[in-house]
Formats: sequence, structure tokens, C-alpha cells
Amino acid sequence: MTQRPSPAGKVVATLLGFSLVSIPLAGYSWDMLSDLISGHLTSRKALIGIPVMIALAVVLRFAARALVRLDASFGASAHSHEPPSTSDDIP
Repeated sequence: MTQRPSPAGKVVATLLGFSLVSIPLAGYSWDMLSDLISGHLTSRKALIGIPVMIALAVVLRFAARALVRLDASFGASAHSHEPPSTSDDIP
């Protein structure tokens, strides 16, 4: 029988995978926006930067959806406990 990966391990692997893809995209987008604000943006950099920014938005969207799915699949068992009692519940 195979052992299921831990929830923390899957979250870390998901974050690491998406970080490896999104950090270069964010760096290029940051550099392009910095050049735009300073007035040194070239048309070549802008033509490359627009698809890069769209790709970054898509990657971040997929990352958010993946983390929500992980929370739903693993969080159901973690959140299944009863809420703590309040002073009103004490006889």
C-alpha cells in the first residue's frame, strides 16, 4: 500500500512549483514597469512585457485555484472538529 503525501508537503510543493515559474515573470514585469515609470521603456521591452504580464496573471490564477483545491481536499478533515464551547454552554 502506498502512503499518501502529507497536506503540508503538497502545499509546499505547489508553492515551490508556482514560485519557480512566477518569480522570473514577476521580475521581468517589475523591470518593465520601472522602465515605464522612468520613461526609458523601449517598444521591444513593452512588446515582450505585455505577454509576460498576462502569463504572470494566468500563473497566479492557477496557483490560487490549486491552493484552494488543496485546502478543500485536506482542510475538510482538519476543520471537521466541533467548535470550542462558549461560557453559555457550561451548565
